[in-house]
Amino acid sequence: QYPAISKIAQTEIDTASISTDNRVLLPPDTVRVEVELLRKRFPAALETAKRLGLNKILNPTTGNTSNSAGQSTQRIGFITAGFSYCYLEHALSVLNLSDCFPILKLGMTHPIDTEIIQEFLLNVDEVFIIEEKRPILENEIKALLTQLFQDGKIDKYINVWGKKFPNGMPGIPIEAGLDASILIQRLITLFSDNGKPTEFTSNIPIDIDHLESEKALQQEVSEMKVDVPKRTPTFCPGCPHRDSSSVLLDISKQFMDPDYMSKHHDSPPVDLVFHGDIGCYSMLKYEPFPRLMHNLSAMTLGGGTGAGIDPFIVNKQVVFMGDSTFFHGGMSAISDSIKNGQDIAYIILDNQTTAMTGHQPTPADELDILGNPTFAQDIEKVAHGLAGDSEITIVRVNPEDRLNYKKYLEKAFLRTGVKIIIADKECAITLHRRLRREQHAIKEKKGFLKVEKHINITSEVCEFCLECTKSTGCPALKIVDTDYGNKIAIDRSNCVTDGACARIKWACPSFEEVVITRKRPPRSQQLNKIGKPSVTKEEDENMWEGTGITELLAQLGLDAGHPLPPPPPQPFDGIWSAYAAGVGGMGIGTISKILVVAGYIQGFDVHFCDRKGLAIRNGGVYTHVTYINTDVKISPIIPYGKADLVLGLDLLEAVRGITAESVFRVASPQRTAAVVNTAKTDTIRALIGEDAFDTDDLEATMQEYTKSYLGRNLFDISEQLFGTKLYANIMLLGVAF
Repeated sequence: QYPAISKIAQTEIDTASISTDNRVLLPPDTVRVEVELLRKRFPAALETAKRLGLNKILNPTTGNTSNSAGQSTQRIGFITAGFSYCYLEHALSVLNLSDCFPILKLGMTHPIDTEIIQEFLLNVDEVFIIEEKRPILENEIKALLTQLFQDGKIDKYINVWGKKFPNGMPGIPIEAGLDASILIQRLITLFSDNGKPTEFTSNIPIDIDHLESEKALQQEVSEMKVDVPKRTPTFCPGCPHRDSSSVLLDISKQFMDPDYMSKHHDSPPVDLVFHGDIGCYSMLKYEPFPRLMHNLSAMTLGGGTGAGIDPFIVNKQVVFMGDSTFFHGGMSAISDSIKNGQDIAYIILDNQTTAMTGHQPTPADELDILGNPTFAQDIEKVAHGLAGDSEITIVRVNPEDRLNYKKYLEKAFLRTGVKIIIADKECAITLHRRLRREQHAIKEKKGFLKVEKHINITSEVCEFCLECTKSTGCPALKIVDTDYGNKIAIDRSNCVTDGACARIKWACPSFEEVVITRKRPPRSQQLNKIGKPSVTKEEDENMWEGTGITELLAQLGLDAGHPLPPPPPQPFDGIWSAYAAGVGGMGIGTISKILVVAGYIQGFDVHFCDRKGLAIRNGGVYTHVTYINTDVKISPIIPYGKADLVLGLDLLEAVRGITAESVFRVASPQRTAAVVNTAKTDTIRALIGEDAFDTDDLEATMQEYTKSYLGRNLFDISEQLFGTKLYANIMLLGVAF
C-alpha cells in the first residue's frame, strides 16, 4: 500500500488554507495555544485513548476487602507501562502468580487518564508503580492521588510505592535499567517473609515453597562471582582512524618530552588537549588511545567545546571531526573558530561514509541513500570557502603515509590559529566489501586470484615488546604460545592486510608482507572430497585427522566415518531458553536469526533480544532466544538462572553471562547446559599487556556453574577445514544440535 502523497505522487499545497495562527507561534499567541492544549487537545487525546482502549485494567479485583462503598478491593495493585509491563508479567509468571493481581497497564502516560486511575485506586488498598529509572509516573500518580483525596473523590489516602518499598525493603532501582530478574527479587521479598506469606498476599493462592526455591536460585546466581576482564570496543581491522590515532598517540607523548621538543622544534613541552564528539572516533576513549580523548560532546559540538575553552588556556587544541559530522554541523564550529581567531587544529577524519550508524552516504557521496546519482559536495572546497582569503592552511593527506602525516601534524599543531587537516582514507568495511566483490568476480571468471597479499609475523623474530599492539590496538593481532614463549601473531580471519601494525615507529623486523602469485588454482581442500563416491571409507576417516573432530565425535559415541544420526527430540513444557554470547564479527546475529526463524517454523511463540550495539567495534555481542508452547506472558530477556542452554562462541563472553557481576547471570548449575568454543579471543587490554586471562580457568568456571558442559576449539577446526574461522558459529550450532 503506497501513500497517496509521495515523491512519485506529489501534490500542491493550497497556501490559503494554512492557518498561520496555529502554525506561526509568537507571543502573545503562545498563551492562547497553551490554553487550547490544556482544554482541547489533551482532552481529545484522552478521549481517543479511551476509544482505542490504550489504558486497561487487567485482572480486576476478585475481592478480599471492601471500601466505604461496599465494593470489594484487592490488597495491592500494580500500575505500569511499556516494557516495564512485560517485565512485571514475566516476573509474576516465574513466581506462579500470573493473573493474581490487578494491573493498570497504561498505553498512554501523557496526558495521564485520571478517570481510569481513580477507578483503579478505588479497588486496591496499596499501589506499586513499576517503571524504569526516574519516578516520573510515580510522582505524577502521587500528585494525582493527593488531588483526588483533597477533592473528596476518594475517601482514604492510598500508599503508593515504587522507588521505595514498604518496611525498608528495596524498591525499583533508579539507576541502570530494569528487567524481570530485578522484579523477581523485589516481589519475592514483598510476598514472602522467611517462608511465610506477608500482609500483601492476603487471600492470594501463593505457593510459598516455590517462592523460596526461586529465592534460593537468586541467592545462588548472586554468589557465582568470577573476575572477568573487560572487553572494550575498538576500531575495526583496517580502520583509517587507527592510522591517525597511532600517529597522534606518538605526537602527544613526544610533545611532552623536553628533549624531543628542544631538538626537533626549539620549543618547550606542549600538552595537547583533545576534543571529540559522536562518531567512530569516540572509541578513542578506550585503550590504547585514552590520551586522545579529554572530553566527549554531542555530535558536531567538539569544536564548540574547544571554542569555549580557547580564550582561557595556552594549550594547543585538537578537535576530531568525522566527515558526516562536518556536514551535519561541524562546519559551523570551524567557521566560528576562523571568525574568532582561535588556536585549534581540526582533523577531519574523512572515511567517505557514515560508519558509526550503518554506512549511510554522506553529502560527499555521488549517490544518495537509494542509490540515485546526486550532487557530491567536497569537504575541502567547503573548508576553503569558510577560510576565504585568510592564510589558513587546508591540507588533504592520507594518514597511511605515516612519516609525512606525522611531520605535517607536528608543524601544524605548533602554528598559531586555525588548522584544517583532512585525513583521507576510506572506511575498511566499505573498502573491503568492494574488494571482495571484485575478487569474487575474478574467481568466477578465472577460477583463482593471480596475486594475493598478506601480512605475517615471524615468531622467531618477534620480541613480544607489544609495541605493535600498544600503538594500534588492532583486533587482528593475537597472542600465541610458542616454543619461545608468548609472541604476537596475525589473526588471518580478521586481518585485512592494511599494514598499519607494520608501520608503527620504526619498522619491526618481525613483520613481513607475503605475496602469493599463482599460475593455476590452489589444491582443492580435503573437505571438497567429502561425500564424493570416489572417496573410500578409510580416506574419509583419515581426512579428519588433526582437526579434533574425531575426538569430539568419540566423546559423543560417534564414528567419523559414518553420517551423524539425528539427535532425539527434546520436548519441553512451557518455556525453553537459549543464550548466545560472542564478539562482534563472529556471527552471533546469524545464530540468533537461525534460532528465531527455526522456532517460528516449528510453531513456537518466540521471544528474542539481540544486544549487538558494539558488533563492528570488537565488543561483546549477546542474544536471548526463548521458545514458548503455552499461554504465558514474558519479556525477551532471560531471567537470572533460567537459561536452558548457553552457546559460547567466545569463552570469555560466555563466562561473562554467568557471573554475578553481569547484568544477565543466565546460567545455573541445576538447569543450564553449555556448548562453548574454547578458542581465545584476546581483549584489547590483554593485547597491550594490561590484562590477562587463562582459557583453562574460564572452562573450569563454566563447568562449575553449569549442569553439563562441552567445549572445543571450533576456530581451529573451522580454519583447518575451510581456511577461515568465520564458520565456527554454524559449527557451534551443529555441535549443540
